[in-house]
Amino acid sequence: MSELETRMIAKQDVFVISDIHGHYDELRKLLEYHKNGLILFLGDYIDRGKQSKEVLDYVMELVGQGKAMAIKGNHEELFLDFLTHPLLGKAYMLGTGSKTIQSLLSITPDEYTDAVLVAEKIKEEYSEQIEFIRNLPVYITMEEYVFVHAGINPHLPHWNDSSEADMLWIREEFFQVPNNTGKKIIFGHTPTFKIRGNQDSSIWQSTDGLIGIDGGVGFEKQLNGLYISKSEEKRVYYVEANRTIQQK
Repeated sequence: MSELETRMIAKQDVFVISDIHGHYDELRKLLEYHKNGLILFLGDYIDRGKQSKEVLDYVMELVGQGKAMAIKGNHEELFLDFLTHPLLGKAYMLGTGSKTIQSLLSITPDEYTDAVLVAEKIKEEYSEQIEFIRNLPVYITMEEYVFVHAGINPHLPHWNDSSEADMLWIREEFFQVPNNTGKKIIFGHTPTFKIRGNQDSSIWQSTDGLIGIDGGVGFEKQLNGLYISKSEEKRVYYVEANRTIQQK
């Protein structure tokens, strides 16, 4: 079986969520609106928010139960890089990853005195979670849909020739370029208010099949969910950080 085939799923109802960033309460509220079908998580389960452990464990639980599939985000990559090279990754430990470390080890930032010891303690206590993250794919396909964290390289002959780095990190070079793949590409990574250049954090859609769903909950905006049914009907849900759910 080819690498592409291992990431293909049959056409079905899907509920797509990206960039949860440690906001477990918002995730649980959003999933109240998931009635049936598969949940697809597009990465960035950790960092920024205070409940990274809870989010990661819940995603693992849903995947283990066969209710969800998950792909890797760039923040999972940053986390793995820190564990592999803690001294080089100390900026992560003191920056965007500080709340993840606090969530995992129940320590405060002023206790981050030794990056190597912090990394070793995480590896010792969370081997199952680390292995889960390491084995995450970087994209999933469903007929005409591609689900990916950041995007694809639009200048290559075929979209899945894109490097893992592109799929985890790319921004303007992807969504500011015409989509000629023949696919609808659902992605997170770049908050939609940044794509638009204003304060609108709702789901963004181009005229040629790009759909950005990162509502910026990691920036105290909102967590978006995109429901795609087999009949192509789309419904959008979102939870504002610390507020109530909305439905469209």
